[in-house]
Amino acid sequence: MTFRKKRTKRFVAALLGALMALGSALPAMLVVPARVAAQSGSGVVVASYDFENGQTQWWFGRGSSQVASVTEAAYSGNSSLKSTGRTSDWHGPAVDLKPLLQKNAVYEISAYVKRVQADAPSTIKLTMQNIRPGAAQDDPQNWTQIDAKTISTRQRRRPHRVASSGRIGIPV
Repeated sequence: MTFRKKRTKRFVAALLGALMALGSALPAMLVVPARVAAQSGSGVVVASYDFENGQTQWWFGRGSSQVASVTEAAYSGNSSLKSTGRTSDWHGPAVDLKPLLQKNAVYEISAYVKRVQADAPSTIKLTMQNIRPGAAQDDPQNWTQIDAKTISTRQRRRPHRVASSGRIGIPV
């Protein structure tokens, strides 16, 4: 997953966490290459997660899902982040980026995600959460879908890129 910071200062949504979820409740998915970077307009990397050290590097599972650094598949390098135990659409890997983001900055977001198994076509979604003051955590207005890709059962064997089609503003 990649976060690129741009010079443009425009509000789109606040980001407290990044979440990748599948459109159907399936047991496992891989974030491949499980890489996250936030870049300033000058190209300076603020954070990068590659899972090559065998750790989840601050990623965690939402809901019933668990995450682990694995070597069974990778887009580049040898490792990726695997999410298992999902029982609902919103269960999946997440990372809290609020400490790393700058107020009023704009980011571009992308990731590669691979389905481990699929019995039917499904949708991979890249979503971000902004918990508004006083709002319940499950309030639908706390969520912004960044991208979604529908993939067939045949396409599940390769990584799919999900990315912001525009820029995501961070008013933290």
